[in-house]
Amino acid sequence: MAAGVPVSEEVAPSSEGTTGGGISFSGAAGGLLGAGMLFTLATAVLIDPLEGSRLWAIAFAFIGLFFLPAVAVSIVRDHPRRRSVLRITTIGVMLLAMLGLATPGLGIVFAAIMAPPTALLAIGAGFIFQRSGSSA
Repeated sequence: MAAGVPVSEEVAPSSEGTTGGGISFSGAAGGLLGAGMLFTLATAVLIDPLEGSRLWAIAFAFIGLFFLPAVAVSIVRDHPRRRSVLRITTIGVMLLAMLGLATPGLGIVFAAIMAPPTALLAIGAGFIFQRSGSSA
């Protein structure tokens, strides 16, 4: 407290440093992890398809592209539509994982691969681990 300045006029410390400056690190990490894993899977299928077809590489690459909007809005400071883009991406990835369960060639392995990036996207979107003061 400065001399002669009442306590009520002091400026409160900024909370910008504690929030990360408007960047969603969990959304960016989930998007990069999901895209990276699917592009790696597409490359592996393209190199050695085992008993399957190399067309699966195209499918995995397109699914990997689905994560890139989440990365883009997560690294832009205070993007106005970040929460909605992350929620749409999270729901889409969950639906793709459920679709993978029904596909004979993928099964539970695809859902297990999609679990970590989906969890990170859900945290970034505010589906889980929300602060008590935030409005959803």
